[in-house]
Amino acid sequence: MAKWIYKTKHRYYIIRLERNLFNEWCIFKSWGEIYNKLGGSKLDTFNTKEAALKELNSIASRRTGRGYIGV
Repeated sequence: MAKWIYKTKHRYYIIRLERNLFNEWCIFKSWGEIYNKLGGSKLDTFNTKEAALKELNSIASRRTGRGYIGV
């Protein structure tokens, strides 16, 4: 699991890598604002662990590039 908080500390972004019952790799993403209930979530599936890890690295690069700080 990886978690980022935006530099103003009002927004967050969390990702988890898991394997489902169909032997697929899943990335569960959730995001939102800390002081209210706004936000969302999304589940992406991948056939291989390598593809999922590549996407995780891409997400990490985007988050840090947009001012999020890893927690």
